[in-house]
Amino acid sequence: MNLRERLTDIGNRALNFKRPLFRGGVMLAIGATLLSTILLSPNIGMMGVLNYSWLLFCGYFLLLLGIFEFIEAILAEELLGFLLSMQYALLDIVVGFLIDFNLGNDPSRLALLIAAFLIIKGMGRLIFANVAQLTERRSVSMGAAISVVLGLLISLHWPTEAAWFMALSLSLEIALRGWAQMMIAFWIKDKQIPEPSNLDV
Repeated sequence: MNLRERLTDIGNRALNFKRPLFRGGVMLAIGATLLSTILLSPNIGMMGVLNYSWLLFCGYFLLLLGIFEFIEAILAEELLGFLLSMQYALLDIVVGFLIDFNLGNDPSRLALLIAAFLIIKGMGRLIFANVAQLTERRSVSMGAAISVVLGLLISLHWPTEAAWFMALSLSLEIALRGWAQMMIAFWIKDKQIPEPSNLDV
């Protein structure tokens, strides 16, 4: 059995594809909502914070997402599932915490953190989509590449260093990750061997 087969073999295990499908749908909806509102009002002031309110919202959502992924890790029945979910949970929680509690008066100092986050998440999805040979790997890979490019742009401070652009990039990453989760859920569903029916002779 080669590396791809070992990493993607789910055999007869009854994995629940509905959880990642639901989670992905929620992430896609929230990411798309944040994205559209940021485009309409990039520098809106909320909660007594001017110019980087959207970045705060993205940080809070990453914290919440990390908590849900932590719960997912606890509920995992296999070591691999536990390790993957825990890794994603810790990354989201740490980045969300640093965004929300270290903005201060200069959110641009978080640019490298956000850039690294986007590149790591994008590269992870890109590798998984192609190793697992997802049915929709082209769209998942394209979304992952967009996250990597946005991370590189933020690290180069181009086209702007403004907090709204970092928030826009994080929102797009959340939406793209939601799409990828949904495609992985459909892949899990297709890979599972259906249980034999009692009516079969």
